[in-house]
Amino acid sequence: MRYTRPPGLLDLDPATFQAHAWVQERLLQVFDRYGYAQAGAPTLEYRDLYEPSRMGAHLFHDLLLARLSESEEFPGEHEPESTHDAALRPDFTTPLARRLIERILSEGVPSGSVRRAYTGSVFRDVSADSHRQKEFTQTGVELVGEQRLLGDLEILTLACDSAQALGLPEWRLHLGHAGLFKACVASLKLPPATERALLNNLVIAARLRLSSRMDSDDTYGRLLEQRLPAMHRRVVASGMESATELSAPDTLSLTQWRARLPEIFDAWLRQVWGQQRGLGQSALDTVLGLANLNPDPKHFFEDLAPFLTCEGSSSASSTLQLLVQRLQERRGPKLALTPAASRGIGYYDGLTFELHSTQGAVCGGGRYHGLHAWILERARLTHQLRTGQLPAVPADTERMLSGVGLAWGVERIVSTLGGVPQAAKQAPLAVTFSDPSLSEAAFALADTLRTKGFRVSQGLGEHPQITLSLSLAAHSQGLVSLKHPDKAAKTIPLSELEDHLESTHD
Repeated sequence: MRYTRPPGLLDLDPATFQAHAWVQERLLQVFDRYGYAQAGAPTLEYRDLYEPSRMGAHLFHDLLLARLSESEEFPGEHEPESTHDAALRPDFTTPLARRLIERILSEGVPSGSVRRAYTGSVFRDVSADSHRQKEFTQTGVELVGEQRLLGDLEILTLACDSAQALGLPEWRLHLGHAGLFKACVASLKLPPATERALLNNLVIAARLRLSSRMDSDDTYGRLLEQRLPAMHRRVVASGMESATELSAPDTLSLTQWRARLPEIFDAWLRQVWGQQRGLGQSALDTVLGLANLNPDPKHFFEDLAPFLTCEGSSSASSTLQLLVQRLQERRGPKLALTPAASRGIGYYDGLTFELHSTQGAVCGGGRYHGLHAWILERARLTHQLRTGQLPAVPADTERMLSGVGLAWGVERIVSTLGGVPQAAKQAPLAVTFSDPSLSEAAFALADTLRTKGFRVSQGLGEHPQITLSLSLAAHSQGLVSLKHPDKAAKTIPLSELEDHLESTHD
């Protein structure tokens, strides 16, 4: 029998909960200024909503699964004998997309764009050695139906304004474009599964390069702690000549690791993809060349130019360049352009970005197109199975099939800030009594003070409080003993208590 907290799930004490609440409230205030209405989403969704080819195999395998006693699943993505037909939500984007599609099919297409804000727990079934939580808090937005360039720019300025409102130190934006790097890799003419795996490795290689250039020593030290065991396992499994420093990381300094870890990953990539999978030297040079692009906006597009030989790459590059120009004109944040920002979730097809502070990424998001169309088709088929009729697609639905959003990691923000400002509050009061016969008088006093707006507990609490003590002798004379945590007690008339407490607070 187990009666402890399951590992990796949130279990917040009051101080930590208040810190989380401060961050969430601060972000939601910024979102509200941009016109985003807060919405909720179910904690459980049908597992078919998270089909692996749509969302990416990595996130799909991270699902925390559950069993619903009765269900009517979306058709045909899983074996019917599956014992788990539901999953705890791994994100908010997908449930909000499902809800919008259901609204379109039942009510028609909204006349304008749809802006939604959210906050709450999401769940990923990550391993214990991944240094990640199974449950964490996301606060974010989704924008659907807005013109692509304006929508992307709105999300990026919203991210910048949110970072300012939170007071994040030394923050910067990492920008990428999933369509751009997908187009470059697509020119290699690989099978779809191979192409997706190679794209993931491109992102990892770029992350290692960018981290070695830009991360603080503390942040890079944490990255090494996370990456070195996995890199060691990769090297051993590949059969390549072992890099001895991986099993004895203290033999290199942090500065030396900044150069060495990307080199080891590049060598592993050439070993696995070149010698074992037969990928040509030119293709490997393309992938590693993209990973090594100069992240400075002044040089990035010049360095990128030789890779823009495939269909769609020039258009995506021009879109990214225009976004950079508009964002620098309006907010002027510190920018890094990199494939590392092209996050691995399968439905991104345009802008991708991450916002980094002193402890790494605290926010990420991007542009997606196929998600709503995928859900729309399956929602129509589900309706047909239930009713025998395939619903028509309302006119102008195409406008609502592209979205862009962002999500902030609340725990990461709290950790980065190292604490959050506490709003000034009335000092907490505790009402106590020395004789059981005074219990009702004590309750009445506490109740009266609460109705006047004071924070009052019955009896002493965990933390220092202003104590109001009733005794038989004093109470018979209409008096109460008042004691501050750091002062001597004094007796005052009950009739003057409220005025005294208010003057003390002021």
